[in-house]
Amino acid sequence: MIKESRQYKTYTFDSIVAAYSISEKSGAVGLVIYPKSRAHEVKIAETPVDSLVQVALAGDTASKGFTNGWSMHNSETTQTLTYLDQSVEENQQQISITTQMQDAKGNLVTHLLTWHKGYPVLEMQSRFENRTATAVWLENLSSFSMSQLSPFSVPNQPRTLSLTRFRSKWAMEGRLERHYIEDYQLEPSWKPSGGSVEKIGQVGSMPVRGFFPYLGVADEAHQVYWAFQLAIPTSWQIEAYRKQDDLIITGGLADYNYGHWRKSILPGASFTTPVARVTVGTGAQEAVNQQLATLTQASLVQHPNSDATELPIVFNEFCTSWGTPRQADLEQELAIIKQHQVKYFVIDAGWYADQEGSWENKMGDWTVSEDLFPDGLAALSKKVRQAGLIPGIWFEFEVVGKDSITFNWVDHLVKKDGLPVTAGTRRFWDMTDPWVQDYLTQHVIQLLKDNDIGYLKIDYNENIGVGCDDESLGEGLRKQILATQAFIQKIRTMVPGIVIENCSSGGHRLEPSMMALTDMSSYSDAHETWSIPIIAATLQQHMLPVQAQIWAVLHQADSIQQIQYVMSATFLGRMCLSGDVIHLSQAQWQSVDDGIAFYQRLKTILKKGQSTFYGRAPQTYGEPDGSQLVIRKTTDEQLLVFHNFKTDWQVFKIEIDWQKWQIDSQYGEMTQVQKTATGLAFTGQKAYCASAIYLVRR
Repeated sequence: MIKESRQYKTYTFDSIVAAYSISEKSGAVGLVIYPKSRAHEVKIAETPVDSLVQVALAGDTASKGFTNGWSMHNSETTQTLTYLDQSVEENQQQISITTQMQDAKGNLVTHLLTWHKGYPVLEMQSRFENRTATAVWLENLSSFSMSQLSPFSVPNQPRTLSLTRFRSKWAMEGRLERHYIEDYQLEPSWKPSGGSVEKIGQVGSMPVRGFFPYLGVADEAHQVYWAFQLAIPTSWQIEAYRKQDDLIITGGLADYNYGHWRKSILPGASFTTPVARVTVGTGAQEAVNQQLATLTQASLVQHPNSDATELPIVFNEFCTSWGTPRQADLEQELAIIKQHQVKYFVIDAGWYADQEGSWENKMGDWTVSEDLFPDGLAALSKKVRQAGLIPGIWFEFEVVGKDSITFNWVDHLVKKDGLPVTAGTRRFWDMTDPWVQDYLTQHVIQLLKDNDIGYLKIDYNENIGVGCDDESLGEGLRKQILATQAFIQKIRTMVPGIVIENCSSGGHRLEPSMMALTDMSSYSDAHETWSIPIIAATLQQHMLPVQAQIWAVLHQADSIQQIQYVMSATFLGRMCLSGDVIHLSQAQWQSVDDGIAFYQRLKTILKKGQSTFYGRAPQTYGEPDGSQLVIRKTTDEQLLVFHNFKTDWQVFKIEIDWQKWQIDSQYGEMTQVQKTATGLAFTGQKAYCASAIYLVRR
């Protein structure tokens, strides 16, 4: 292979180097990032430069290599892109690099890279501008495309590079999966004629269905790790592509082949992609993944009502009433809850239902049930305020249920091929319809104001699917969810100080753009399962613990050991209590209160720390085996949370310099923990038990 002549431009952003390569032959521009500390180990690639933007227009010739219909990588338009210019802008908050290219028809394609100072993450977007005299159909435009992976292994050696992804389904979010790229046949054939693609993605309005919008790449021989994440609330895709020696990772909106997305771009008009976040580091891949979440923390601070530094406790009555909240029952629960350092008292689904068990079928009318609330919602809200708590309520405002009047208002509902999109018992409001926006303003926002509601849980329990009627199905879908996000911003404006929870059957919307709009997110609907701490630990690689609301469902029949197990899981995020709170014994409540007291000490470390994870992945989430230890550290604090599962317990020996550290507080089954001269030993002795220790520097 003849080495291609290249021009290089490199930029350093604290610990990250971004290296642009420009082919002197074709004018193509490529991009790779690597740790500054390892820059001296970077090698020169000999493969052709692969474009840092992937773009496809209708009518493009597909790339040779048997990938047509599988991937739009290196379509005709992409292969004609040539470098025009690169500029740098800097202010007190950020540095931006703009790289401009044009295709053979004169269209302008721009790559945008932004570094927010102080954060070890780069944001990337792409823009396409039509500079011809006629409209064109844009069928693919990547948010990022990174080549030369790995720049430390040139040429790449077998069993050197691996991919990490996180599978997800209802109540089982974040199952980690890691394999070498050869396991996906991502290796060159005997001659570079056949390309190979490993695509992950999601089609529809639940962006964390199937997979999290994330992919990790590890150069295990050099211990360098890359992490790629998309901030996309609709259909998305990430591709690992390889034809020659280069491994290339590309991601963005799901293209026309995969997500039926295309958009007409008129002469002089442009389209800019959603944001991608990328980072790189050395050490543990889990630590590099956590770097991605730091930018969401920056957006949280901008919320004037953000309570992330307080970590107040939520009581949500869903696992108490299971969809039939009655005023009399809620008043009894309030009398108990107000004694236990809880800030938010949230009425969940069913407050609008006219009969027991109908909560899933009555969304849309949003009339408070007179049977459930004979004195009205405002009267109960007032009692919550008088008890010193903040009232909260549940809405699933994007949908209508089959037993609501609104279910048949088809002129204002999302359609596909002219017919209402129906999934189970739900249909979907056309959120782009001004009439719908006005209707929801009156029936959602005004209800919040009239009833003095200070906490809003936004749920979303079905998927629109591939899309809805518009210039393309995927574009229709994109517009729908952008309109939803605009409505959430409207809620913030019209109800100052409201705290908003992001929920979608638990974790189906745990992606950056939705999490940045809200104050916290439901981590999962894992209410009644032993896998709660497993999910909670894994999600720390995707979101800050101060964003992840974790359920602790309490039962009258629970042993103290069981209460300690579920309470300890909440130490991995934000505590949310629910369940049989009226009938708990004094001893049970004492265990809960001990957990609350322990949790109150964790405000700083949950916000600022970094976590390390010990224990093998369980074979099943239903009856997990083994043990798990999560250690979260700051300079002055350490939190150790240990859980035993069913069988095959593991022993974890953690070194601690007792001259520098001391135990501040502890919670749970301390028979599982032994203090030694050199540290702590966590040893499994009982099934489904937990212990937690909080250390501070002397």
